[in-house]
Amino acid sequence: MKFTQKRLFVIFLFVVGAVFVYALITLTMQTRQAQLIGEQEQQPTQTKAPSVLQTPTASASPIPTPIWSEQYPVHKNIYATLFWVGEKASGANDYIPNEASAWNSLWLENFGGIDNPYTREGYFPKGFTPKENPFYFALPYNDFSNSGRKASAAFIPWYYSDVSDTVSLLKNRWIKIKHKNEICYAQWEDVGPFEEDDYDYVFLNKKPKNERAGIDLSPSLKHCLKMATNGNVDWQFIDEVQVPDGPWKEIITTSQVNWR
Repeated sequence: MKFTQKRLFVIFLFVVGAVFVYALITLTMQTRQAQLIGEQEQQPTQTKAPSVLQTPTASASPIPTPIWSEQYPVHKNIYATLFWVGEKASGANDYIPNEASAWNSLWLENFGGIDNPYTREGYFPKGFTPKENPFYFALPYNDFSNSGRKASAAFIPWYYSDVSDTVSLLKNRWIKIKHKNEICYAQWEDVGPFEEDDYDYVFLNKKPKNERAGIDLSPSLKHCLKMATNGNVDWQFIDEVQVPDGPWKEIITTSQVNWR
């Protein structure tokens, strides 16, 4: 009987010890887990850097197209007057008739009739379709004199040395011309007004020698620019490949010098 009680007592101690050890292990694990959670909460939150591709960028504003190129000088605030093929000599044009031009003795015939500014059908003179471009102008420089091509012609921006003696470097050249908000294009078909050797004005950036006017405009060109009367314009030479489509390209003059 005593042996049995002693044995039971040993078993009791063993169970109590086991329970104590289990409780100690459980408490230790819980304490460590709590420490780990606390350490994680104390660590700073790391924010992922945004991707470059995800960063929104402001779209660039479109660059406005300039009105004028930098290839040739722009002539500003030049007083423009009206003239036309077939115009009779009068005090308004220094008594210089316009049946012939500086480069074409048969200008009126080649054009097809009088380009009357007072009777029109759209951009054309009333009663006929012109054979040459009704968008034309005159500037006060001629590359020819009575004795042949001028020495100053060698300084024309598009001069080339093997040009024929029967070809004008100026006839049929294009300009871009602006009056207020209107922009049109035209071909060079005569010399004037009032001068024929004003190189510095026509090709450089000087003011015209003659203060009365610096360019003559055809009826169609003046109508295109919505000019009710004579007035100031800005103009610039332009290469033919840069001329946009428009009424000024319905008929293009290609004829060259014709002196008779």
